[in-house]
Amino acid sequence: MARIYGYFEHPDDLTPGRSKEGGLHQNLYDSDRRLADHATFFPDDEELQPAHGSAAASGDGDDLTLEGLLGALVLLGAMAALETAKPHVVKWWGDQALPVLRSTWHRLATP
Repeated sequence: MARIYGYFEHPDDLTPGRSKEGGLHQNLYDSDRRLADHATFFPDDEELQPAHGSAAASGDGDDLTLEGLLGALVLLGAMAALETAKPHVVKWWGDQALPVLRSTWHRLATP
């Protein structure tokens, strides 16, 4: 999760709303608890500060991880299996599946 440091500016007569997690959000309420305006957030600098342990904290995102390598290997294995099975599936479809579907369709479609 990214974190931005800065300050939150709003008029003195309005109260900022609170999120479920306890932080402030931009909605500003009057004394009758009616939405009146929106606050403005001014960041200290334009660069986001990544939280500890996030993917953004490790750099530009091009770092290799065990999880990423395993995912790539699984994907390559699945692609190879599909290429190997493709001729067999095409033959099965033409020789067995399609004729059964056609005969069933004709049997159900004719009165």
